[in-house]
Amino acid sequence: MPLNSSITTIKGVGEKRRAILKKIGIETIGDILYHAPFKYRQISDAKYLSELNHGDEAVVRAAVSSKPILRRMRRNFSTVTFDIYDGRTIGRCIFFNQPYMAKNIFEDSSYIFIGRVDANRGIKQIQNPILEKADAELMPVICSYKLANGIKQKAFRNLVRKVLEQELGSISDVLPSSFRKRYGLPEINYAFEHLHFPDSVKTANLAKYRLSFEEMLMFMSALQNIKKENEKLKANQYIIDNRMLDKYYKSLKFELTSAQKRVISEIINNMKQPFVMNRLLQGDVGSGKTIPASIALLIAAKNNKQAAMMAPTDILAGQHYNTLLNLLKPFNVNIALLKGKMPLNEKKQILSGLKNGNIDIVVGTHALIQKSVEYKNLGLVITDEQHRFGVKQRAVISSKGNNPDTLVMSATPVPRTLALILYGDLSISIIDEMPKGRIPVKTRIINNNKRLDMYNYVKEQIKKDSRVYIVCPLIDESDKLDVKSTYELFDELSRDILKEIPIEILHGKLKSNEKLEIMDKFRNGEIKCLISTTVVEVGLDVPEATIMIIENAERFGLAQLHQLRGRVGRGNNESWCFLVTSSEQTTAQSRLDIMRNTNDGFVLAQEDLNMRGPGQFIGFKQSGMMDPRVLSLMGDVKLLSTIKDAITLLGKKEYEKENQIIKKAALIRYEERLKSIILN
Repeated sequence: MPLNSSITTIKGVGEKRRAILKKIGIETIGDILYHAPFKYRQISDAKYLSELNHGDEAVVRAAVSSKPILRRMRRNFSTVTFDIYDGRTIGRCIFFNQPYMAKNIFEDSSYIFIGRVDANRGIKQIQNPILEKADAELMPVICSYKLANGIKQKAFRNLVRKVLEQELGSISDVLPSSFRKRYGLPEINYAFEHLHFPDSVKTANLAKYRLSFEEMLMFMSALQNIKKENEKLKANQYIIDNRMLDKYYKSLKFELTSAQKRVISEIINNMKQPFVMNRLLQGDVGSGKTIPASIALLIAAKNNKQAAMMAPTDILAGQHYNTLLNLLKPFNVNIALLKGKMPLNEKKQILSGLKNGNIDIVVGTHALIQKSVEYKNLGLVITDEQHRFGVKQRAVISSKGNNPDTLVMSATPVPRTLALILYGDLSISIIDEMPKGRIPVKTRIINNNKRLDMYNYVKEQIKKDSRVYIVCPLIDESDKLDVKSTYELFDELSRDILKEIPIEILHGKLKSNEKLEIMDKFRNGEIKCLISTTVVEVGLDVPEATIMIIENAERFGLAQLHQLRGRVGRGNNESWCFLVTSSEQTTAQSRLDIMRNTNDGFVLAQEDLNMRGPGQFIGFKQSGMMDPRVLSLMGDVKLLSTIKDAITLLGKKEYEKENQIIKKAALIRYEERLKSIILN
């Protein structure tokens, strides 16, 4: 049974289970084998409840000492609770929204409980644990998988066991033995067996490393081949008018940083070549990425080529449009703004101008990639906030021209090692210097008992004509999460401490025109305080905004916290970012301490990557940019430098044979799929 066979070839997997597994990216036999556990617990590490602290991930061997009690609450919320006894201490177990557990747990039966410990009023409580019957034949290590609703850990484990029984020993290894020996990697059949059924955590980690190495090597090899093909594509060779550039520089009211000058030079050198430019421009919030982008747009326009700039939101697109109008006013270029919702006559006029070539530069949202949009001679495509677009969206707009140059911009710093993987088909430029005179935002951690003092300070600052952002994780109140929602906080503040202050709510579910109207009022001072979700993360530029309050800050990643903080400190006044938290967890506190101690987005990005791992760091927004299987396995950041060494090694003559084997495997596994995404 080959690894690319459908999972329906496994006995017991019908259409219902196939649909459930598809939700987590499992469609083939190979997908099952490569679906690595996210956590391993060694049964020999079992502890007594008395040895555990609040927040610990625990393995506890205990007996059920009371009958399970099911309580049903409002909004389909339920709990199942019962007491447990480990031979020393009585504790409690609680399951949330799993009412069926009341019938599956039996008093006086013994289990292995694997889960998080909560110290509730002096009683140790294990929440939503994984259960294993203690009287059954126990595996030395219990694996936990990330699964979709509808399939349990034990059922998935049995599925993996069936596949291994059929396949083990017959799977061909794509890594030659000489290569495995050099990097200390076990054989593929051994790796699959010990990935899912290890005899120790040590052998599990070795198996995981072997598969991580293989997947990353395959992916990098395929990306490298794609990049070489891209570099061969003939494209526009722009003529650079140095007098025009001098005029542009003299029109600026500020001095460019050394980093901006370096990046501009890299972009211009690309555009002078007869080959396609595929470049990533990274820069921290407020580092000045718009300047190099506007120069690229101007060069394209003055070479009789059209240019398109795509942004993720109407607000950001509108701001780019206004900025470009101002920057390029002396150069007689026709700039248009195309949005999804706009007057029909106005939209028709813009579509006509793009088709006949009268419009030189167009700025817009996803509207730019609609089928109705045709360009006469699209020569340059710029996508801003790259992490909010999948590769396919980037490719769609590029397909509307004849091999147009591509510049993708991101204000979400990504460590260089990871950027080489995520954006392997792109050259990388980095603006790692802030403009002179920029006042760093001061960051403070606020515990709940200091919230009132903080809001009193906010009230005084608003009276001095400051603007304030307050960001909440949710729109509506949640029964499941003990976090502030925008409506809950709006009600609380508008009735009490900020009742005399003009306050408004902003979130993603509002209509586009409603969001724009609220932002205009915030910008001109009619609204002084904006309570919002993370919709303010991207693109809002209000120099008068000097305070950013982030409620339940522990629920955000460092990169996102940094993006939110970047909404203030854009003027000449002292600015503050307050991180409000009630969490006492050590990891949450340490993450917020990092935020307090640095304003460098690249330092924060590296810390975020180290603490949360690539999958969480990148998040679902990177969908389509990288194979999910690679992300799920890529737990060790140090692996990236090893892979880089391996790629270099494969380029040497003595490893030509190994290189051909791996290139062929990469072609089968990734290259055709990547071609359809990147080149089409």
